[in-house]
Amino acid sequence: SIWLLLARVLSQMLALAFSLLVARRLGEVVLGQYAFISTVLLIGNLATNLGTDTIIIRHVAAHETSQETSDLLTASLLIQLILSGLLIAGIWLLGGLLPNQTAETLPAFHLIALSLIPVAFSSIFSAVLRGREHMGAFLIFNLATTVTLVVGALVVTSRDGGLMGLALATLTAQTVGALVAAGLFRRLTPCLSWHIRRPSGDLVQTVVRTGFVLALGMVVTLLLGRLGTLSLSLLDSDAATGWFSAAARLVEGLKLIPAAVLGALFPVMARHNAQTDGRSVPTFAPTRLLLIGLVLTIVVAIAIDLLSGPIVMVLYGPGYEPSVTVLRILVWVLPFSVVSLSLSFWLVAAGQERIVLIVMIPALLISAGLMGWAVDRFGLTGAAAGSIGAEFIQMLCLLIAIRIAAST
Repeated sequence: SIWLLLARVLSQMLALAFSLLVARRLGEVVLGQYAFISTVLLIGNLATNLGTDTIIIRHVAAHETSQETSDLLTASLLIQLILSGLLIAGIWLLGGLLPNQTAETLPAFHLIALSLIPVAFSSIFSAVLRGREHMGAFLIFNLATTVTLVVGALVVTSRDGGLMGLALATLTAQTVGALVAAGLFRRLTPCLSWHIRRPSGDLVQTVVRTGFVLALGMVVTLLLGRLGTLSLSLLDSDAATGWFSAAARLVEGLKLIPAAVLGALFPVMARHNAQTDGRSVPTFAPTRLLLIGLVLTIVVAIAIDLLSGPIVMVLYGPGYEPSVTVLRILVWVLPFSVVSLSLSFWLVAAGQERIVLIVMIPALLISAGLMGWAVDRFGLTGAAAGSIGAEFIQMLCLLIAIRIAAST
């Protein structure tokens, strides 16, 4: 948990440093443009990943080295590369149809889309490392990626490289991350011989079938978390998107501790579930830890609410005054987020991702309607309040999923 927490905290701090560099030197408009493009590609990456990293973690955590594992890695990489190629082609051909794309943003969109290729490789290597519980190596991989990104941002902003320069920095960072992940994989898992050969059709079908459910569930969850950014970009302005993104980045950083603890426990949950033949939701459920985390997040939310003005002014400076109100509202998403995250980890570790998907699709539809109305009526504050509503709806739906899983 500590290694994974350090990986997430340091990566998030570096990502925040990246946002601060862009915000201060290139302005809120460029920050909003980059936030929209990166959000679209993050959603696309979840689709091209097709849940294969979760499948690999569950398999590697529960099984010893075998040819089946090698074939699983090959099938997963093949699926990701094919889907990434299709998405890149789609962005190059149809990216101009997305709202607010201009002659300046579209070339950057095309370039940053190429980062999906190195991401496909790094996701395979990093999933094996996490499944083997090499969280220290996962830290090194994350730092290599984010440090390269920040250094690239320093170079871009010092030379006024604009959005195109940020896209090149992103592509470079993901390539460096993939190379580092490959080196760590070779060094730390020598007993796992990955012999690339043509995987069987049955294995590919199984991975696609299971991965599709996982990926769709992840995309739905991500959309729920990014409804504010997407709605403002589509219904408001780049500046409003930048102000919201500035506050949202701070709130995302506060989610790191529960995400790190649950992420480190996930291989243990998966191994426990395999030993019980996956008959139900894992009995390994750290409910006491959840209660402690819930209390701590409420205390943190109160502190951030009271100090939101100085925090935004110190970090972002003049021009980001609207982010103060957004942060005061948005920080109250944390208690609901801790509960939702815990429930989703427990269900996926038990192989109940199909039930998660079934209940999350209605949650997304309801939340999207709520967010659209809130942004249209109240703008920035509506996006912040709508984010809380979306997280609350997600939590309720996951509680329903837990009851369904327990009764089947």
